[in-house]
Amino acid sequence: MIICPNCHHENAAGSTFCGECGQRLPETSAQSGAASQVTEKTTTQSSDQPQSSPSRQSREAIPAKKRPSGLKWVVLVVVLVIVLGGGALVYRGMFSKQQQVAKITQALVDGDKATLAKSLVSDDPNLKINETTVAPLATYVKEHSSYA
Repeated sequence: MIICPNCHHENAAGSTFCGECGQRLPETSAQSGAASQVTEKTTTQSSDQPQSSPSRQSREAIPAKKRPSGLKWVVLVVVLVIVLGGGALVYRGMFSKQQQVAKITQALVDGDKATLAKSLVSDDPNLKINETTVAPLATYVKEHSSYA
């Protein structure tokens, strides 16, 4: 067993890289001897024999690339900014001053007292705005359509 100096994961003997974090593992005396035997074998092969593809063990020894842990936070922040920005644009389009004035004007023209009562506000805390209190305004606008 070889213990990774980075993450302390137990790896099989003869491993070159940690199976958990990809850290290069320190060589043991058995590994260095095996490495020299592999080097001797490859140098003694005749040049007329075709070269074989890399062995499975050497392909597995290459550590897998890991995403940086901060990448998920960057993606999360970008998505959050896009969602909030889109929400702000929709809110601005639906509840801008122009949209509010258009809604009140349409309620006046239609004589819709309920919508008019919900749309109007006042600085005076004693003034109660409801369908009854906006009725005179709705009546006036019906009689004088140019006012709207």
